[in-house]
Amino acid sequence: MVGLHWFNVMKKILHRSQYRLDRILSKGVMAQLGLLALFAFVTVSIGMTVMFFGLFDPENASVESIHHKSHEDIADAFWWSLTHALDPGTFVSNYGASWQVMLFAFSLTIIGMALFGAFIGLVSAGIHERLRLLDQGIGPVVEEGHILLLGWNNLAPAVISRLVDIAGDARLVVLADRDIEEMRHDLRMSVEIDRNLARRVIFRQGNVVADHELERVSYQKASRIIVLSNERSSLDATANDIDAIKLLLMFADNRRWLETKPHIVAEISDVSNFEIANLAGKYQVPVVTSADLISRIMVQCSRQPDLSAVYFELFSASSNRLLMEHIPECTGMAFGSILNAFGRATPIGVCDILELEDRVVYIPDLNPPADHIIEEHEKIILIASETEAEFTPNGTAFDGLAPVPGEAFDLDRMKQVLILGWNRNIYTSLQLYDDYMAGGEVVVVSSLDENEARTLLDENLPKPLVNISVRVAQENYLKRAVLERYLADSPDAVVILSDDSGDTENPDSRVIMAMVLLQWILETHGMDADPHVIAEILDRSSTHSLEFFQGFEMVVTPDIVSLMLAHIARRNDIRTVVTELLSPNGQEIYLKPFDRYVAEGEAFRFGDLVTRAKQNDEIVWGVVRMTGPDGEKLDNCDVQINPDRTEPIALSQHDRLIVLSR
Repeated sequence: MVGLHWFNVMKKILHRSQYRLDRILSKGVMAQLGLLALFAFVTVSIGMTVMFFGLFDPENASVESIHHKSHEDIADAFWWSLTHALDPGTFVSNYGASWQVMLFAFSLTIIGMALFGAFIGLVSAGIHERLRLLDQGIGPVVEEGHILLLGWNNLAPAVISRLVDIAGDARLVVLADRDIEEMRHDLRMSVEIDRNLARRVIFRQGNVVADHELERVSYQKASRIIVLSNERSSLDATANDIDAIKLLLMFADNRRWLETKPHIVAEISDVSNFEIANLAGKYQVPVVTSADLISRIMVQCSRQPDLSAVYFELFSASSNRLLMEHIPECTGMAFGSILNAFGRATPIGVCDILELEDRVVYIPDLNPPADHIIEEHEKIILIASETEAEFTPNGTAFDGLAPVPGEAFDLDRMKQVLILGWNRNIYTSLQLYDDYMAGGEVVVVSSLDENEARTLLDENLPKPLVNISVRVAQENYLKRAVLERYLADSPDAVVILSDDSGDTENPDSRVIMAMVLLQWILETHGMDADPHVIAEILDRSSTHSLEFFQGFEMVVTPDIVSLMLAHIARRNDIRTVVTELLSPNGQEIYLKPFDRYVAEGEAFRFGDLVTRAKQNDEIVWGVVRMTGPDGEKLDNCDVQINPDRTEPIALSQHDRLIVLSR
């Protein structure tokens, strides 16, 4: 019975020791290295003790490896034990020693080799573990003044490339609940990665709405934060935008910020969530609705060919852009008198700033009357590069003769628009066409059942359509006979949407096939007046295969939205200006012929055009050239914003002026 009792006690001690050992080993490489160091210290100490207490015969004093005072000096004893554990070659120097010394030295050397091998293995495992953590994006980010991108969707690669352009020396940190290798793959597929881009982008994987994950990427020390909606894999708009709305709720609490609150901009995928997002952010954070933005640009471009190139150039960080500056020298001056006072920059309006308790409200007034007196608190809205917005009131004088009456300019003569495909953008598009077209018709051809399409329109249209009629049809527009039948009605414009109504996983595939078929029909059959064709592209990589389409206009969603997000992240005061530019009831961008402002054969400068256009309550701020210097037609239009005002300018009948007017 006593033996059984002690057996159970020893078994219990063994199990508890094994449990404690397992717990230590499970704590990671550092704990394992600590345990290994302890075992090595014990081993060397045993060897030192054996030598120090003189357990060897006196005859061993003549052996090379054994100091004659090793049993008297603890340091010599420690050194003897340590060298045998670390250096296997030391064992050879024991030749001639007693068998006890040989056996103990051999055991010490074998244990030392095992410990050293274990040490190398643990160091290697630690390096691999650190690399694994880096690959998984688990490590912390210790940065200040960086740009933080929260979330991931198909816009993210384009947003990253734009943000790197404006970041200067700052790093770009990406936090998303997605595998890092997948994000890197998406970036490689969409953006040409150079050494600079790879060096400056830091990926981290984690839940973007978790506080500890946000702290891991030093969100409180970021200079700018861009919030993206979730990956567009769900038809549920709430699921796509819920994380962005949660972040807006969190960031609206000013107690979160240590010092200065960073510039924040959020992207919402569905227009129905726009008001909720603004409420969540307490109207403090600019919110960009990607679907609404693309819808507005698509509709505008369907009315005016080549307008997408103007928007791209305007929002691009590498050229002229929208600025809002307070210029004291302009106070008390009439707005019309400063139009040519900025050299290579054009003022397009003024902005009143209303400071409330919880936010700042910007109230832009685009294209105000020429006699509007600029007040001290008003900022000037400019289209310029930041290096060229210098006020020069006593510049060159320009011809202010009355404009030459030209042909009436009316874009609302469109009577029919053909839309191929279906996605969430269609609701805003139809609402805008209802504002622009009087008595027109919009025909929508998609894979949706007609009753289902009607139900979706009734549920999602912001307000009833009163000026246009909508005809929906469930047909495969990729069949030649179907497309020819609808083109026979001579639509003014054909809009090809990235189609969510079919079963395909790549909506761009249907867009590309529709463009190929449409181009063949137009080239083969011909029409009295070819419709203007505009296509929506979701994947930037698709644009390389579409370069041969002549006369077709493409709106690449990631490019436009990423430019807008980067622009607002840099200058969040211009969001209301962009909204005004894209609104059907406000000042809009038009492409107008130059002969509205000059007589036939008259020599003129760009500054003359600016002065004359303002007499018609219009602001000219650029040129779209369709022909080259030798008169040859260009494959792609050349957008020139703020050309030299003082030099004579030569335009062809195909060129257009970029005009801001109502």
